[in-house]
Amino acid sequence: MKTSGLWKDDKYDCSDWYSGQLMPPPEDGMFWDHVLIGEGSIWKRETHCKLTQDSGLIFWRDMMSAFESKPHNDAIVYFVVSPLEGPAYRICQDDELQAMGGVHALERVLERQSYWFVHVGQIGVKQHQYGVTFQDSELAKLPEPPEDAWQTGRLNPAFGKSEIEKRAFREVFQAIQRMLDTWKSNEGITVEAYALKELKISAQRLMSLTTGLRALKRVHDVLEVTIVKFWYESVWRSKPMPSDHAFVLAEYSFKLPLQLRWATDERLISVEILPLASC
Repeated sequence: MKTSGLWKDDKYDCSDWYSGQLMPPPEDGMFWDHVLIGEGSIWKRETHCKLTQDSGLIFWRDMMSAFESKPHNDAIVYFVVSPLEGPAYRICQDDELQAMGGVHALERVLERQSYWFVHVGQIGVKQHQYGVTFQDSELAKLPEPPEDAWQTGRLNPAFGKSEIEKRAFREVFQAIQRMLDTWKSNEGITVEAYALKELKISAQRLMSLTTGLRALKRVHDVLEVTIVKFWYESVWRSKPMPSDHAFVLAEYSFKLPLQLRWATDERLISVEILPLASC
């Protein structure tokens, strides 16, 4: 302020705009000129030019220095399907992993919070003052995990049950997601997509379905689902996820009629989403 030309007799000089009121009338532009002078965007003629500093430049210089990265680190990456957050990557740095008690402790946490989870690899991350960053291309390089690498979480109604219950829940979940994939729409480079967040079926109800399937070869049910609508840009290289709330457009629930029957291929169980008129 002292070098901006707004400082006289060791105090701020507001005589250009002050009229006895706390705030000037809207048509008085001098007050807003003083605001811009104070932040360093403009200067008065009588300012001490050699001493004046651009506060905006100082702000951005400080921000850039805050984001100067510390040494490169590796982070372990899991892909998690959870009814709490939907499908998401869980990225854990070495120090965080050690604080939790190692990989086994991390996997027990993921087990409590998910339908399924799987370790997909490691990526390079950079630690900054405001958090951790990584390249989208790093996630895109991660391999697709094999089916037998997935672990079942405790929120999965088939947890601790037989293979037929596990297969039935997975086939129903995947069939609904395939239906949601057909709802995807493109507007330029922006894509609006849908992800299945929660499939609401209890362990007892799931066992009733598989018991009926053994006896009748074909069963029907109506299940409630919660889905998330989100957006991403088609130029992004990694698999898009709705876990970041900045990308979520909506979340809502509805019911779907389903038919389960024995499959003629290695899937064991085939699931068909029926039209609503069949209810």
